[in-house]
Amino acid sequence: MMTIENELSNTVGFSRKEEESEGNFKLRLVRAVDALSDDKWESLSPEAQEWHNTAVVALKSKNNIPSFTGEDEPETKDKPVSKVTKKKTAKKVRKKAGRKPQTPDSAIIRLCVDKNPKVVGTKAYKKFGYFKDGMTVGEYRACTSLMPNEKKEWANAELNYSIKKGYIKIEIK
Repeated sequence: MMTIENELSNTVGFSRKEEESEGNFKLRLVRAVDALSDDKWESLSPEAQEWHNTAVVALKSKNNIPSFTGEDEPETKDKPVSKVTKKKTAKKVRKKAGRKPQTPDSAIIRLCVDKNPKVVGTKAYKKFGYFKDGMTVGEYRACTSLMPNEKKEWANAELNYSIKKGYIKIEIK
């Protein structure tokens, strides 16, 4: 069975340098994983995704990056990452702040609002109009992919934003 460390190293295409501390290697790894394309991110095991998300949260809260095994490491095992490095990394990864696994296409969308909460006449209003109560996430992605001059990624962004704001709920089958 492949370890989380090996899986992530293979995915990003580098391994620990000879004289590199474990803390610095894990920091480089978190940054490299954060820069992965969505396809490569989705190909990671749930355990590897969880380790990355936990590492990002630890950096944002100025804590040490967790071990690959999930066990707590003694503070003396390696030098903790400096505060300056943590701050830089926290800013760099703030946008993604630990990616969430993509919502499955079979999940059902439930509207939580009676009318479109977006401003009439805006692109956001039009995009939210694609949501229909009872449709699957796959159907939503399919109909939004037909919208001209739009990036493919906005459908997931709109989906996640609407869930966060409480405009819709997702039921996993």
